[in-house]
Amino acid sequence: MKRILVLLFLLSGLLFSSGNLFASHGMGGEITWTCLPTGQFVFKMKFYRDCNGIPGPANITITTNVPGVPNIACNLVTQNDISPNGTASNGVTQCPNCPAGNGGNPIPGLVEEFIYQSAPVNLPGIPPATGWTFSWGRVLQK
Repeated sequence: MKRILVLLFLLSGLLFSSGNLFASHGMGGEITWTCLPTGQFVFKMKFYRDCNGIPGPANITITTNVPGVPNIACNLVTQNDISPNGTASNGVTQCPNCPAGNGGNPIPGLVEEFIYQSAPVNLPGIPPATGWTFSWGRVLQK
């Protein structure tokens, strides 16, 4: 019995002692584009964050694998509190706006939307059979 307890103690130490853990509370997003009559494209990206998480960036860069167009710069167009309405656990009827900066919001479940847009972009050539990729992501620093 004593061996089993020692083994369980050692295993729990391995399972529950990890290095540094990081969470951004970034909730996701979407990238869309519109083709203009000129043949150029305007990219729009939406980023959603938990109000307790990281702040939304002032601008973003979409990374591509399009030859000659490695990046597409997008500026912040608007920022919206899209939190659900209702009675929060603290009795507040209307959920408050997201606080400025990192976290600090005592009410969970509040969501903020950031919308970014590019200037018109030329995408030269024809996409290969494997297609082109357009992506964005945040790297967390330790």
